[in-house]
Amino acid sequence: MKHCAGWLISTVALLTVSGAVPPTVPPLPQVIEAWSGQHAQTSAASTHVVRTPEEWRSVWRLVGRSEPRPFDPAKEIAVAVFLGERRTGGFAVDIVETAIHENQLIVRYREKTPAPGRMVAQIITSPWTITALSASNLAVTFRALPSKPAVRP
Repeated sequence: MKHCAGWLISTVALLTVSGAVPPTVPPLPQVIEAWSGQHAQTSAASTHVVRTPEEWRSVWRLVGRSEPRPFDPAKEIAVAVFLGERRTGGFAVDIVETAIHENQLIVRYREKTPAPGRMVAQIITSPWTITALSASNLAVTFRALPSKPAVRP
């Protein structure tokens, strides 16, 4: 531990003497609120970044609902994932985590699939999720994680 602390002090001293300023990492946006459902109006798979009230209304039109509340671009952004059409019920999508990497906001999401052998509704669905996050100017990249069967009740 002593060696580690010495290295840190040496590095800070070197940066201070050289005039170099260590790069700052922007804060990770925090989740404000989230919504999800089985039946979006759109049957196309897509991802969206919302930064304006117009984009907020547009993404909720894809869901087929009115926006649940006003959008404040000074305080928030939103990210949305639409899985597209599925042949049965039992599917869902979750935003699993957000991270900052190389000055980008990475949004990782996962599709949940019906558990093997589970009875599901024989209805066409189009799962979706929208998450409001605290404001960020970072570019957003979406990454799908491998799908995962839902836990059997």
